[in-house]
Amino acid sequence: MRIFFRNKQAKVLGQFNDYLLLPCNILYAPIPKAANTTIKHLFLNVCNKISDTELAHIKQNPQSIHGIMKRHYGIEKEEFYRLGMSNKCFCFSVLRDPIQRFKSFYLDKILNNGWPREMYGHIYEAYGILANQAFKDVVDIACRIPDRLADIHFRSQYDILGGAYSLQCPYRLYDVSEVHKLLNDLAVHGLSLNPSIKINNATPSHLTKSIDHDISLYSKLVKRYSFDYSLIATLRD
Repeated sequence: MRIFFRNKQAKVLGQFNDYLLLPCNILYAPIPKAANTTIKHLFLNVCNKISDTELAHIKQNPQSIHGIMKRHYGIEKEEFYRLGMSNKCFCFSVLRDPIQRFKSFYLDKILNNGWPREMYGHIYEAYGILANQAFKDVVDIACRIPDRLADIHFRSQYDILGGAYSLQCPYRLYDVSEVHKLLNDLAVHGLSLNPSIKINNATPSHLTKSIDHDISLYSKLVKRYSFDYSLIATLRD
């Protein structure tokens, strides 16, 4: 298999960022495939900039929440970092085991048409990744793409949070299994969110059969996302 990526198109995809300043001075750095959609839905009842028409659209198409939230609450990365370092905001993100996150990316975007049709042309042009491509091939490609050029769905969580900055910023980091702890912490800061929304990050067993469980692939992913594992280790300190 030929491994390649085209810098020009990859740079376009790699520039996508999604940083939010939410009500009550809450800073959220969303990480795709780490309960990102669900976390945003938790905030809907306090996001008064979102119109009834937009809420109806989100109900019909849950994925539309990303563009709507970014339009109303998105800020530039530099501003996010500045506010985060000011200690005037509650700054948080939610992490997921990197291999489970990568599997989720593969199953959703590569096998199950989770992107709009035109996106697959961009992904192939940038990285040589095709819809329905073998898991092994996608792992090999992702392991050769530097984070600065990687699509946000397989970019490292460490890089999304700012790289070395992620170790300096006063992030409150939560595992995807700790959402109730997050809700309690946000309540202290004046936000009462919708606790009825369920988070399910389990991969359906019938889908896992389509993934090659070769241990060497997992070793590659552990190496590719080594900094993510360092971040996750801080949750256990």
